Amino acid sequence: MLAKSLERAADFMGGQGTSIVLISAILLGAILGISLPEAGTILSGQIDYTILLLVFLLLFEVRIQNFLASINRIGFILVA
Repeated sequence: MLAKSLERAADFMGGQGTSIVLISAILLGAILGISLPEAGTILSGQIDYTILLLVFLLLFEVRIQNFLASINRIGFILVA
């Protein structure tokens, strides 16, 4: 069941899904910032880690589709 849902998510992200997720994240962040300004103080500690993760994914060209497919191989990831 998990493998099938991860496969569907990977297929979705391979097409227009990346654009939809990006636009949704921008809109959700804007709505959250307007409606709950105190959330900014709570979440501000995670910005450095998020930017570091994004730079890592950009420089190493990790495709979201491949990343989601690799989650299926937990045993290999734990050994690695």
